[in-house]
Amino acid sequence: MVAVVSVVAGYLVGLRVVADESGASAATTAATSVSVPVIETTGVGPSALASPATTTQAPGIGLTLHEHSSDPSRIVAYRNERGVWLRGGQGGAFTEAGVPADDVAASPDGAWLAVQSGTGVMLVGRGDGRRFAVQVPSGAVSPTWDRASSRLLFTVSGKGTTGFAVLDVATRQVTTVVTEGDVGPYAWTPGGDGVVAGYDSGDGDGLRFRDLRGRQTRTMPWTGASLGRMLFSPSGRLMLTTCPSGGSYCAWDAATGVRVATYVNSIKGAEMWGWYGDDHLMILDPTRTPHEFVAIDFREGTRRLLATLDAAGNTPGLRLARAAR
Repeated sequence: MVAVVSVVAGYLVGLRVVADESGASAATTAATSVSVPVIETTGVGPSALASPATTTQAPGIGLTLHEHSSDPSRIVAYRNERGVWLRGGQGGAFTEAGVPADDVAASPDGAWLAVQSGTGVMLVGRGDGRRFAVQVPSGAVSPTWDRASSRLLFTVSGKGTTGFAVLDVATRQVTTVVTEGDVGPYAWTPGGDGVVAGYDSGDGDGLRFRDLRGRQTRTMPWTGASLGRMLFSPSGRLMLTTCPSGGSYCAWDAATGVRVATYVNSIKGAEMWGWYGDDHLMILDPTRTPHEFVAIDFREGTRRLLATLDAAGNTPGLRLARAAR
């Protein structure tokens, strides 16, 4: 059983929100006791997840999907050391892409798949199968779609270069921005008007927000380490980090920086695979045979089976791409 502790914060002590839009520091330091909006828990609790209604065996890997038509997302592509497999439109089957891939990412609306191999990114339309390729900078990794499903964000690192790159799917243009002091990978802000990365605040790990020109707009020094492209919940309302104290995961209100919940994982060797809707997390449980991908909520630890994976398939190169349909 997974232990879940729900925490509602009514105050912050000694935390700073720093705005730096013009290059000058405009720091606001919290007093000993400040008034911060309290995020109320509701009596309704997290939304229920329907039990699986269909079972699909994914080819090329020991992966079996357990799905329901009402699921908030489903696996539409996957990659391992042997290849990459892409799923057609709604209800479609998986087919091997026939191209090498270091990573794969699905747009939130499910319309596009991005398959990256080195500096080459192939965009595949899931509805019509059209494909085109775009070059990205050397050292670009971790392709991440914006919530509008129109742009891809890459973290760029290498000798003498640190920053991010943005690929506009409509224009096929790539813009690269150089930054300093950030710890990648980057995530989109919910509105798509900026990016977020981790940074060392001097007192620990925090989050730094930048606009698309690379200018710092805000920091949250207290949050703990970023989870990169798994940072924001699908709605953009919440952020998930490694808690400052370590050993657990903290959910924060993205607007205020108030901690709203703590997920304490008691599954030995469990792996975090990000959000599943706004009030569930996707966890890989390696203690089961076969291994199980499950959705677990913050409040009661409700467990819903999403997929099973043979132990041999749980490799460092495994990537799963999920979309709304």
